Amino acid sequence: KISKYTERSEALHCSTHKGMWQAEMSDQHKCVLVSIAHFLGFRPGQLVFDWGSGCGHKLSWAKMLFDVNGLGLDIMSAAVAWASVHSAGT
Repeated sequence: KISKYTERSEALHCSTHKGMWQAEMSDQHKCVLVSIAHFLGFRPGQLVFDWGSGCGHKLSWAKMLFDVNGLGLDIMSAAVAWASVHSAGT
């Protein structure tokens, strides 16, 4: 089941709006992130953990929109490598 994510991460899907998904999902994912951030009360400087962070897009949005610090974990090494270079924050 994870072979599709291996293929997508190695095909540089992280540099597209699809990320690790089959279709363009960034608008929906950003909406979910904002809803969760408001529900949980994200505050600047807080640490947010994203299990299955893929390309790191959601953590980058969280940094840009709420000034939280993110820690992502994913098993796709190509996606992690891309996120390490391109994600917002440290």
